[in-house]
Amino acid sequence: MFTENISKIQSWGNYVDVIAVSSNALTGALLNQTTQFLRLTSLKISNNSLEGVLPPVLRTYPELKDIDFSLNQLNGSFLPSLFNSTKLTNINFSFNNFTGNFPPELGKFESMVHLDLSNNHLEGDIPDDLPGTVREFNVSYNNLSGVVPENLERFPDSAFHPGNFLLTHQNEASSPKIGPNISFGRHRSRMKSADRAALIACLVAAASVIALLTLMIYCRIHRARGEKATSKDSSVKNNLSSSQIESSSLPQAISSAIRGSKDQNLPESTSKSVLSSAGTSPSTIQHLSENPSALKVCSPDKLAGDLHLFDESLKFAAEELSSAPAEVIGMSCHGTLNKAVLDSGHVLAVKWLKEGIAKGRKEFAREAKKLGNIRHPNLVSLQGFYRGPQEHEKLIISNYINAPCLALYLHETDPRMLPPLSLHERIKIALDVARCLTYLHTKSAIPHGNLKTTNILIEIPNINALLNDYSLHRLLTSYGIAEQVLNAGALGYMPPEFTSTSKPCPSLKSDVYAFVVILLELLMGKNSAEIVRCEPEVMDLTEWVRLLAAGNRSIECFDQQIIETRNTERPLKILDTVLQIALKCILPAAERPDMKMVFEDLSSIG
Repeated sequence: MFTENISKIQSWGNYVDVIAVSSNALTGALLNQTTQFLRLTSLKISNNSLEGVLPPVLRTYPELKDIDFSLNQLNGSFLPSLFNSTKLTNINFSFNNFTGNFPPELGKFESMVHLDLSNNHLEGDIPDDLPGTVREFNVSYNNLSGVVPENLERFPDSAFHPGNFLLTHQNEASSPKIGPNISFGRHRSRMKSADRAALIACLVAAASVIALLTLMIYCRIHRARGEKATSKDSSVKNNLSSSQIESSSLPQAISSAIRGSKDQNLPESTSKSVLSSAGTSPSTIQHLSENPSALKVCSPDKLAGDLHLFDESLKFAAEELSSAPAEVIGMSCHGTLNKAVLDSGHVLAVKWLKEGIAKGRKEFAREAKKLGNIRHPNLVSLQGFYRGPQEHEKLIISNYINAPCLALYLHETDPRMLPPLSLHERIKIALDVARCLTYLHTKSAIPHGNLKTTNILIEIPNINALLNDYSLHRLLTSYGIAEQVLNAGALGYMPPEFTSTSKPCPSLKSDVYAFVVILLELLMGKNSAEIVRCEPEVMDLTEWVRLLAAGNRSIECFDQQIIETRNTERPLKILDTVLQIALKCILPAAERPDMKMVFEDLSSIG
C-alpha cells in the first residue's frame, strides 16, 4: 500500500506503459511537471485522497487511452484542450468536486467508449457532438440543465438522473399527478439529496481510511505495446452485451470478461443474465460500485489451489472445475459470475470475487464454512469455495438456478416476457422471503445483508421464492462492505440510520427495512429506486407511502393490476393489511419489529 504524497514522486520513467495505483492512500496534488510519458497508455489513480486541479501537463501524453481519477477530491474546471491525445477511449472523473461547464472538447475523441463524469458539480448543457462510439455514459448527480442530446437518448435514464433536475429528455412528458404538488418521477434514487450526499461522502471517506489497512495494489508496467494490442484484440471477442457468449474454460471465461470490461468498458449486465444467476444477480441500475471497469479480478491459467465442498454428494476436483465449459453471466460489486458445466452435467454458478474485497485466506475459509452449513428450502445455499495460491484468488460456488428474478416480474416492460403476478402469488413470495429471513435471523443470527429483487429467484410453476447472495458481507473486508452498502443505497434498500454512521454494516434491522421495501414493490409494482417529487423536496418510496397512508389515500399505493378485478373488496382488504405491516417496518430502527414478528403478521392474513 502506498501512503506517499504524490507530488514527491518526481520521476516515473519515460517508457512507462501503465500506471495503476488505485485504492491506496496517496495524497497531495498532481504535478504540472512530470516525466514525458511518451508511451503511457493507461493512467489510473482512483480511490485515493488527491486534491487540487488537473494539471495542463496531461495534454502532453501522446499515447494516453485510459484515464481514471475517480473517487478523489480533485476540483476546478476542465480547461480547454486539457487532453491532446485523440486516442482517449476511457475517461472516468466521477466522485470528485469538479465544477464549471461540461467539457465541450470531448467531442473530438472519436474512439471514446466510456465516459463517467457523475457525482461532481458540473453545470450547463451536454454537448450534442459526443461521438457515437460511446457505449457507457454517466453524468448523474451533477447540476446539468437543458435537453439530453438526441444521440445520447439511447442510454437509460440512470445515466442522467438522479441529480440534474433541470435536465430533461427529448420527448419527456409531464409526470402523472397523484395529488397536490406531488408527481411520480423517473429519477432513480431513494434518499433525499442532502442525505445522499452525506452518505456518499461518508462512505468514500471511510473506504479511503480502510484502504490504509486492508488493500494491496499493484503497479504493472507492460513491456511492449504489442502485447497490449494483442490482449485488446482478443478481448473484443468477448462482448458481454451480446446475448451469445462463447463458452470456454472457467479461468478463460473470467479473464476474457475482465479484459472486455477494462478495454471496452461494457455495460455491467445485458440481455437477461439475471434470469439464471444463482449468485449475485447484476443490478438493473448502474452504479459506481457495480461498474465492471472497476473490477480487478486476476485469473490464473488453471485452478491450482484448495477446493472445499459442503455437499458430499457433489464430487469434483479443482482441475475439473478449471477445465469445465464456462460462460460469464453477470458482473456485480462482488465480482464476476460464471456458469460452469461439470463432466457429470451438473451446472454450477461460480463467483470469482474481485481483488481487494475478500478477507484473508483463513478468515475467509472460516466464514465461508459457516455460510455453507446454512440450509433452507427458500435459500440458494453455498456448495463450496475455492482458495488459490494467491491471496486474491477466491471463489464461491452455488448451484445454478435457471429461474427469473423477482425484478423481472415486477419491472419487465414487455408483458410478453413474464405474466403479471396475482395478489396470491405476491403474498406467497413475501411469505417465502420472510420465512427464510426469519430462519437466518433466529437460527444463525446472521443478516442476509444484500436483499433486493434481483437476488430473489422465482421458480415456476409453483412460484417458489429463493434467496441468493446471502450474508456475503461476512466474507468481505470493510472496504468490500462499504461498496455493497453504496450499491444498496443507490438501489433504494438502505435504511435511514445508515446515513448517520461512518461505517454502516448489514444488520438484522437493516434486513427488515430492505424486506419491507421489497414488500412495497410487490404491493405497488414500483421500482424501489424511484423517488417522488414533492416540491420543493424529493422523497423516497417509503416516505411517499407513509404520506399517502397518513392522508387516507392508501389505494394510490397499490398496483392497478391487482385491484382491477371483478371483486375488489377482498383484495383491497388484504392489501391494506399488508400495508399496515409495512408501515411498522419503516419506523426508526429502535421501533422496527424483528423478522419473526413480521413473518407471523404476514402468515395471519387469511
